Amino acid sequence: MKEIKIKSSVTLAGTLTMPEQDDQHIAIVMIPGSGKVDRDGNADKKGMDFNIYQELSDFLVSLGYTTLRYDKRGVGKSDGDHLRTGLHDGIEDVQAAIQYIKNDLPVIDKVLLLGHSEGTMIATAVATQVDVGGVILLAGGGETLEEGTKRQREKCPNVT
Repeated sequence: MKEIKIKSSVTLAGTLTMPEQDDQHIAIVMIPGSGKVDRDGNADKKGMDFNIYQELSDFLVSLGYTTLRYDKRGVGKSDGDHLRTGLHDGIEDVQAAIQYIKNDLPVIDKVLLLGHSEGTMIATAVATQVDVGGVILLAGGGETLEEGTKRQREKCPNVT
């Protein structure tokens, strides 16, 4: 496990984890879901430390894959303002993570994108712009973005 810095329009802090033997030569960029979520999948609230992305990363590494996961803008050790970050910023950040892999890990032949929740939208958008080896989508929306955000605002009017 190695702490890394990804240069987007802000500096993102991340973790690169490689298997002991990299027979696959495949890296998976893990794209977090909505909210103030760090690279381990923990929300910015007490009692919300599930470490789901860290555990998923550990499992993927045990299968021989390299993983790269990062703190979203304004979360954890990453620069930026979480509340001012939009979809296009998320796309830019994933593109920067892919560029990091291509520049710093010449042993990697293929990059896969793994998006969770909001990360599924970012992953599919990036895959239309950058040559990736595949996309893994976990718990993406079953409705349009407009419908989902409207429903969320109605249920939680005081949450930003």
